[in-house]
Formats: sequence, C-alpha cells, structure tokens
Amino acid sequence: MRVRAQPRVPRPVKWLGLTLCLLIGVAWGVSLRWAVRYDRYATPRGWVCVRLATGNLTIYDYGDFQRFPPNPPQGWSVERVGPMWWSGQFSEVSIITIPLWWLLVAITIPTTYLWWRQRGFSEGYCAKCGYDLTGNVSGVCPECGAKIEKPWIAGPSS
Repeated sequence: MRVRAQPRVPRPVKWLGLTLCLLIGVAWGVSLRWAVRYDRYATPRGWVCVRLATGNLTIYDYGDFQRFPPNPPQGWSVERVGPMWWSGQFSEVSIITIPLWWLLVAITIPTTYLWWRQRGFSEGYCAKCGYDLTGNVSGVCPECGAKIEKPWIAGPSS
C-alpha cells in the first residue's frame, strides 16, 4: 500500500508562522505590564491612536473634532498599565479592540497544521515518496528508486 506524499509547503511559511506566534506571545506578556501606544494627528481623519495594553490591540479614531488638546501627543510612548478613566468628552471616538489571543489562535492553528503535515513518514516507509517497504531487502525503493538506509523486512509498525 502506497501512502500519498503531501505537497511541500515552503519552509519560510512555517517559520514565519512560528515567528509570528512567538512575537504575539511576547507582545501579550509585555502588554500585561506596560502599555505601548502610537499617536498620529496629521491623518486625513484627524487623531488616531494605536495602543497595545492588557492583552489587547486597540485602535482609537478620535476623528477631527475641536476638543483636542492644543498640542496632541505624537509618536511612540510607553507607560505602566493602570486603570483607564474616561470622561464624556470623547463620546465621538470610534474604538476597535482585538484581543491578542484571537490573533495568536488564528496564526497558531494553520502553523501547527503545517508543522504536523511536514513531520515525515514513519519507519517502514520510504522517506522520499512514502511507499510501504514491507518485505523489501534490496535497499532501493521500488517506487521512486531512493536508496534505503536499512532494508525493511518486518511489517511497518502501526
């Protein structure tokens, strides 16, 4: 019985997924203790802020209304995480919050599948094509011609 070989996924895709999972995990850990934010005022929509804190990525769109401070914050800032106090003055703010664990799950599932799929063939099968080598003593795979390190006489383990 021949086991069909899976098509190869480029290695960078698997490693990119693993790297993104690790970066999101580190960002989540840092965001539990520190808040990292980026403020930008000169956008066409007005004042936009991206904040990473308490395990969430939050985007604030303050729009272009007249209640800005005279010199609104610009660029990157880091602060300790603490309670956020809101007043009624920001009632026109649009807020999108994405929990980091959503991103982590969304990337971890396909990455895990890619790594699992590329795990290789078990003992007793050709490492190149997956052909069942039960009873083969020639040292060569009859399907693809690959050299076999150890001829496989016994049946493959289940």
